[in-house]
Amino acid sequence: MQRLVAAAFCVGLLSEVAAFRSDRCAQVAEEIGASSLDDLADPKVAQANWESAVRARVQDKRKAEIKAEAKKQAADQEKKEIDRKKAEEELYAKVQEEKRVEHEAHVAKKHETDAANRLEEMKQKHKQEEKRLAIRKKEERIRAEERKANGPNPEDPEEKEAMKRQKKQEKALRLVKYEALQVRNKIALTRQAAAKKAAEIQMARREAANLEQRGSKVTLRTRPANPAEAAPVGAAIRVRIVNDKDESTQLLVPQDARAHVLMTAAAARMGLNTKKATFRFKGKP
Repeated sequence: MQRLVAAAFCVGLLSEVAAFRSDRCAQVAEEIGASSLDDLADPKVAQANWESAVRARVQDKRKAEIKAEAKKQAADQEKKEIDRKKAEEELYAKVQEEKRVEHEAHVAKKHETDAANRLEEMKQKHKQEEKRLAIRKKEERIRAEERKANGPNPEDPEEKEAMKRQKKQEKALRLVKYEALQVRNKIALTRQAAAKKAAEIQMARREAANLEQRGSKVTLRTRPANPAEAAPVGAAIRVRIVNDKDESTQLLVPQDARAHVLMTAAAARMGLNTKKATFRFKGKP
């Protein structure tokens, strides 16, 4: 029984080996280009097919290697070209920077030299001016001593010019002093007028306050009695302040817009009614 089982197992194994061999032969035949399995039976044909397949594989591999090598060489060449261009650009930029620095140094040196030359020229001119001024002062001092010793000479043209210049200077000085005096007088008059107006306004405030203390209500009447009458410019106005008991007081105030505004504002601050008004004019401008 065991022998039968072993024999059956061997037969199955042999059949599987035969099937595997046939499949493998078919695969090899397909790879090497054999038309059928019969071609594999001939050793020469099989050898030739195998060598042909091997040569084809070697050629394909070699072509792939050559192509990869060409790509690699092209990439290396391109990289070298890029590196070369980059190095050339850096070198060019470096050269340009050196030229620029050299040019700036040259320009700065030139400016410094020009400034030194101008300074030296100015010093020389200043020295010459000082020398000429010293000589002129010495000559003027000598002429002044001569004039002092010999007296003035009206016939001397320089003396005439000096006298004319002196007269012009004195006249200009007098004009300046006169204008300054006029300005001071004008300022003083303006201040006096302002002080007078302030005093009159203060007096009006005091009178209004006194009337308010004596009466219950105070009205500042500043409406003109005759609307057709026009206040002459510069005239004095008489302001009449009346309370509820018909007690009144009259103030003489200069007629101008400022006095009117100040009087109205003062009355409003004291709580007076400024809607009613009476203007009475006295005097002429």
